Amino acid sequence: MNARGVWYARVYLGISAGGRQVRRQQSFPEAKSEAEATALAEAWAASLPSGDVAGGLLSALLSEYIETKAARGAAARSVALYRQYLTNYISPHLGGRFADELTPLDFTRFFTKLKNGGAKSGGPLSESTVNGVYQFLNGAYKHFVNNGICDSNPIASVDKPRVRTHEARALDEWDISALCGYLSAALGGDVSGVPGRERITDNEHTQAMGIFIALNTGMRVGEVCALRRRDIARAKGYAHVGGTARATGGGEVMRQERTKSGKGRNVALTADVIRSLDEFMAWQDSKFDWCRPDSPIVSTTGGYMDPRALSGAFKSLARRLRLEPFAHFHTLRHTHASWCLANGVDIITLSERLGHADPATTARIYGHMVKGRDAAAAEAFGRALDGITSRPDARL
Repeated sequence: MNARGVWYARVYLGISAGGRQVRRQQSFPEAKSEAEATALAEAWAASLPSGDVAGGLLSALLSEYIETKAARGAAARSVALYRQYLTNYISPHLGGRFADELTPLDFTRFFTKLKNGGAKSGGPLSESTVNGVYQFLNGAYKHFVNNGICDSNPIASVDKPRVRTHEARALDEWDISALCGYLSAALGGDVSGVPGRERITDNEHTQAMGIFIALNTGMRVGEVCALRRRDIARAKGYAHVGGTARATGGGEVMRQERTKSGKGRNVALTADVIRSLDEFMAWQDSKFDWCRPDSPIVSTTGGYMDPRALSGAFKSLARRLRLEPFAHFHTLRHTHASWCLANGVDIITLSERLGHADPATTARIYGHMVKGRDAAAAEAFGRALDGITSRPDARL
């Protein structure tokens, strides 16, 4: 038992090619007694490669770490991304190295290699991917330190790879008009207003409602897919956002009872939006027999729609409507925020509406959209110029 009162086990795996002893350590905080800890330790030790020092290699430890994350409920998409990082980038460069021998300099050189030539083509790897590998390794090493596998985290001393932020882009008046025209037709059953369609399928009708919700509330795609009927408070005029829909490794879509920021929020709805939601749910009641208070709104089966399916549907729609090429589902969130700011909504209120953990995040993403900032600068300069040119000795 360690100083924190947690049972742990240390296993000797042999001697490496360099002549060093390789040991692994694992803690068992869930153990309530020595006997329980012993049973857990024996099961863990049996899972290690007997007589093989491979268990101390970074690639082996990271593979085990990924499986631990998956077992603890990490999103399937995140687990797939971690495996991609390990297979495509980490194993080819560092997989044969022991985790506790790698230094900050080793990782600095590694990230430089990725940045300059880590892509499959041999060219530079995107900044966001390099940063993702950094975040993955940093989290893994924290896990190694907490479990006694490594004495320290070398990633903590490495400069975080830079990621240049891209300006949030919103739909303009022309694209909003085209999109709203389509949504009105699709939700109202007017085939003549849906280009390229002889009829509106149930799935298309439902996806249109998902897009409508995102445009009118600024919700993230996972939040839209997780929204249930009981989350619409008609009398109070808001929707409660308290969950996120995520696809599991088995292909099932589950509702996670938390949002990206970790806290729920209420998003005000206009009477027109509530009326549209009521009409849509009445249509569902007439078509399906699974409709219950806990049923998701954006659904044709009674189960939660995969956020990737809704995102893909919007991307296809954007091409059909000839919206700006940059338009994707998250553009609906940017559009909602942009037009709120353009019509006088302050940053604090918008931050609460969007569910940002900190208003500084909202200001960083949307600060350039705040109405009147540039106009105020122009007026200030004009006043200064007037003051100068109005002096008796001023020369023009």
